[in-house]
Amino acid sequence: EEIAVKVAQVKQYQKQVEAYKGQKEIFSEDFQKEREDRSRLAGENIQLMEQLEATKQELATVKGRLGDLNKEMGTELMEVREELSTAKEEIAVKVAQVKQYQKQVEAYKGQKEIFSED
Repeated sequence: EEIAVKVAQVKQYQKQVEAYKGQKEIFSEDFQKEREDRSRLAGENIQLMEQLEATKQELATVKGRLGDLNKEMGTELMEVREELSTAKEEIAVKVAQVKQYQKQVEAYKGQKEIFSED
């Protein structure tokens, strides 16, 4: 009877060992999957960091170009303002000349009428 109990205990222990082996395989597979996932994620993280750095450099380049363009536009704006100011001055001179010519023409017409009456 004692032997039968011991045999039953051994069979129970064998079942437990088999169950533990199954769990060990499951845990081992899970651990391997997690290791692969961590490795993959680390690789993706490195790629994303490289992309971020490249984007930062591209942004710095674009900002530099915008700064240059802004300076150029500021310079061009000053030039256009100077040209506009010069054009306004020239127009004012021309208007004054036209008014002077109109006075001369009126004066000439007045003299012509005087001489025609004589």
